[in-house]
Amino acid sequence: MMIHTRIVRVIALAALLAGCATSVPKQMESIVATQREADDAYAHGDMPLALQRYQSLTKALPKEASYWFRLGNVQFKLMQPDAAIASYQQAITLRPGYTEALYNLGIVRLRLAQAAFVQASRQNAAHDPLAERSAHFAYDIAILTNPTAAALHTDEPATATSSAQAPTSVQQRGAAQ
Repeated sequence: MMIHTRIVRVIALAALLAGCATSVPKQMESIVATQREADDAYAHGDMPLALQRYQSLTKALPKEASYWFRLGNVQFKLMQPDAAIASYQQAITLRPGYTEALYNLGIVRLRLAQAAFVQASRQNAAHDPLAERSAHFAYDIAILTNPTAAALHTDEPATATSSAQAPTSVQQRGAAQ
């Protein structure tokens, strides 16, 4: 796996520079074990454990973009959008052009925008032009972030409340890569 190879290189280089080559195997074992635990927890839906493990990995290897990316995915699934945004941005800073991180960052930001439009559509008085416009924006974002929903809906919703439901598959597809 590419991540394991990268980890080995980073740890070996750090050890050579620090002059402590004897502790490299133990550090590498610990990091590989933590990564395995994080990946397994993520795969099995144990997001609190995955969060803890990916946080440990980002502390151990703060320049490893893939750990920041996975941490962002976990934070998104745990409904921590601000933390997810910060993690994705860190991944992108470390690896400019990191397409998956850029994509997921966009999904999180769209979902936050959608939530704001849903809230605006519910808070304003009935027949308020901004409430109706907000409902349409929320609906459009739902369709944008879940193209399969477009096939299920032929017309935009007529009321603000009918567009309030966000597609659940975006969490599965969008920020779970």
